[in-house]
Amino acid sequence: YLEEATNSDIEHEDAIISQLRNIVYLYNELNKFPLSTQIENLEQDKCIILYRGFRNNTAKSMFNRFHSENRLILGSYTTIPMFMSTSMIEETSLRFTGENYIMWKIIVPVNKREIFRYTNISNVDYDITGDFDLQNSEAEILLNIGTILKCIGIKDNIERSYRNPNADGTYSLRTIKFKLYVYEFIGYEKVDIEDYLKNLH
Repeated sequence: YLEEATNSDIEHEDAIISQLRNIVYLYNELNKFPLSTQIENLEQDKCIILYRGFRNNTAKSMFNRFHSENRLILGSYTTIPMFMSTSMIEETSLRFTGENYIMWKIIVPVNKREIFRYTNISNVDYDITGDFDLQNSEAEILLNIGTILKCIGIKDNIERSYRNPNADGTYSLRTIKFKLYVYEFIGYEKVDIEDYLKNLH
């Protein structure tokens, strides 16, 4: 990004501030999404389950930080420091999970549904408490900065098979092993992101 800014004769400071303004905008927009209890087609007596797969090369720095702060242990709390893409469909997330690496399973319990924002940015309105087959859409729920999770389960050597779409419209069956972290949604940490932006020069 900074290389592109240099090629366009844009000062690095201006480029960074522009990106930070985009972060503020997206953070505020996600906070405008309705609560899950306000979505008529969602079954309100079921937990919401989301999935996030990680590959080593895309998550190494993030997990190094969590490991150093003991955030990846049973009973620990994690506050997400970024926007995090998740899927309503486990099979979709398996395609983004590296062999012998990590998947997160995030459970929103029924008693937390009234504070969980339904940040559905997929192009189809899914009932995220239902059963899903492989879909063309990634069925994406984008978790906001400041989402608080509690680790309630860790399982090693989980093995799953999934259908990986091919260019010709067919599917190849693949099997991978990974480590599963199960998290419970707790709530949101208040992020005074706009006040931080005001202090930038």
